[in-house]
Amino acid sequence: MAGRESAERIALPLKVGVTGAMIVAGLGASFAPFMLAAAVKQTGINEAAAANLISSEFLAFLIMALIVMRTPKHDPRVLGVTSCLGYALGGLFAATAKSIEALYVARIVCGLAGGMLMAVTMRIIASHFTYVRLFAIAIVGNAIFSAVLLFAVPATLQMSGPAAAYLTLSCVALVFAPAMVSLKLGHRVELLGKAPILLPGVILLFAYFLSRLNDSVAWQFTERLGMIAGMDEMTVGAVLSAATCIALLGPIAAIKLEKRVHAAYVLLGFLAFKAFQSLIICYVPHPIAFGVAQVSAMFAYVLLSQLFMTSFAMADASGRMAVIGGIMGMIADAAGPFTGGQSGLGKFGQVL
Repeated sequence: MAGRESAERIALPLKVGVTGAMIVAGLGASFAPFMLAAAVKQTGINEAAAANLISSEFLAFLIMALIVMRTPKHDPRVLGVTSCLGYALGGLFAATAKSIEALYVARIVCGLAGGMLMAVTMRIIASHFTYVRLFAIAIVGNAIFSAVLLFAVPATLQMSGPAAAYLTLSCVALVFAPAMVSLKLGHRVELLGKAPILLPGVILLFAYFLSRLNDSVAWQFTERLGMIAGMDEMTVGAVLSAATCIALLGPIAAIKLEKRVHAAYVLLGFLAFKAFQSLIICYVPHPIAFGVAQVSAMFAYVLLSQLFMTSFAMADASGRMAVIGGIMGMIADAAGPFTGGQSGLGKFGQVL
């Protein structure tokens, strides 16, 4: 297998395609804190109601991902382009929404597009012998692009309002739409086929669910938590942007650690570390503590993403387990805003 991996070259268009697909598929989760703030400003609803709006987008995401997972014969290029155009259209609807009902429709459209693209991306990456490198490239590329957007989106939201923030993310989807024509399945799935998901795989999926739930409960309210710590929206965005830049080392660290330490020990250690950082973010309302905790948490998130996704792809070349992992992550992302919104900021630490 190692020989096949070293012999298979990754074409530049495929690198751009899977990176762009991961960026667009993750826009909903990555910018949920600012979309939540945008919904509050745009419609005047409270944070709990806005959290329910975000959860509805994530539920639409996982429903579409399940549908695509059950219909693997569709052309990934068509699905990729359709997803990007659908997300851009949903963003346009959100920018022009005049009521909470219209905003629900817009965010659900974005969720459906993101779920379709996530399922396609996971399947494609797992089908290549170079899946470890492809995941690393996509995660690093996503982190670099997110670092820019995590500064630009909150600045746009603060200076120009919710409509401009929605349109910014729509433009991202449009920019990457042409790159989706490079998406294609590899030969690994033809040789290895679909593998059954055994008990260790179920445990791994559940661990990933808990990891993402830990992230999503407070992540949606990061902008609010940063303001409690004494920051404005632009400063929070700058902190998250810096944290994302440092997190670029996560995939490299994951690959190095996996060669020296059993992956299970690395996963357990960083899961415990993330739980500690979550307590700091929620219970120490100080700008320095908030910044250090966000940097540490972002690094752990990226490192764990690399470990979990490569483990899923290793277990099943068809990409089914990677797609299920993505679905489990989005179930956690859907439950997180609702859980956080209902528990209130003061109880985040207990939930985490």
